[in-house]
Amino acid sequence: MAAYLGRRIIGLAGTLLLISIAVFAFLNVIPGDPAQIVLGLDADPAVYEATRSRLGLDRPVVLRYVDWLAGALRGDLGISLHHELPISALVGSRLALTLPLAGMAMALTVALSIPLGVFTATRHNRVGDYVGRFLMQIGIIVPEFWAGILLILLFSVRLHWTPAGGFPGWGTVRMAIVALLLPAVALAMPRVAVLGRLTRASFLEVLNERYITAARAKGLAEGCVLFKHAMKNALIDLATLSGLLVAQLIAGSIIIENVFQLPGVGRLVFQAIGARDLPLVQGITVIVAVLIAAMNFFVDVIYGLLDPRIRYR
Repeated sequence: MAAYLGRRIIGLAGTLLLISIAVFAFLNVIPGDPAQIVLGLDADPAVYEATRSRLGLDRPVVLRYVDWLAGALRGDLGISLHHELPISALVGSRLALTLPLAGMAMALTVALSIPLGVFTATRHNRVGDYVGRFLMQIGIIVPEFWAGILLILLFSVRLHWTPAGGFPGWGTVRMAIVALLLPAVALAMPRVAVLGRLTRASFLEVLNERYITAARAKGLAEGCVLFKHAMKNALIDLATLSGLLVAQLIAGSIIIENVFQLPGVGRLVFQAIGARDLPLVQGITVIVAVLIAAMNFFVDVIYGLLDPRIRYR
């Protein structure tokens, strides 16, 4: 297991290095002068030169990258041009909303998709299977931003059960969770459908194996057969997709946070693009990319724990 983890850590380090190069190159490959993009065409020459110096554009690219990477390793991603605050602190404060939102959405996804997938698989080509597949198809078709708007109209405007938007902060945990509930449901809906379909397909494949037939022949209860024997072999595919879905949740929060007016990372990057705050966009991109790479590393570790054959290859 130690050798397996060592290989994965080396791969993670290489991935993070490539991410840093790609993100830093963003400011250097976009058409035009980044300082001119930030300030506009009618910028004062003195302000323009000061901005170029502030962005480090008056220095060689290699030296700028080395200094930026050294700062990033210390947790210093520079200063936001629009907010005039450290980017690391600014993004960190917004992650306090985005990560719980993604966590709630992922918890809902797992809690709903696996039972739905198992239900449809155990009722293959029967009424329950057709109904479940129809619901999953609806979940895939409906865009998450449209689902968010429909949820606001129903539960906020018509029923007055939840707030239509905004976030009261974590001072009152119950109110904070209520404010994040509808966005989490909107984010989870398409992912429940996707993970549910994979759960159904995985269980249909596993339930045809001989060891499942043998377990049933021994007289084991159906719940024991499904969740003790079949689940173990279906989990690898589910873990793979779950890791990808977490990455999608972080990216999908950009739209949902704007629909619900939530002060998270998604709304921050939207504002940064509107304000042409390129250092902030760069900082958000690298932090989100690191989170996604870390999630993929975690999924690789889970592989090794679920199936010992994988870590010995």
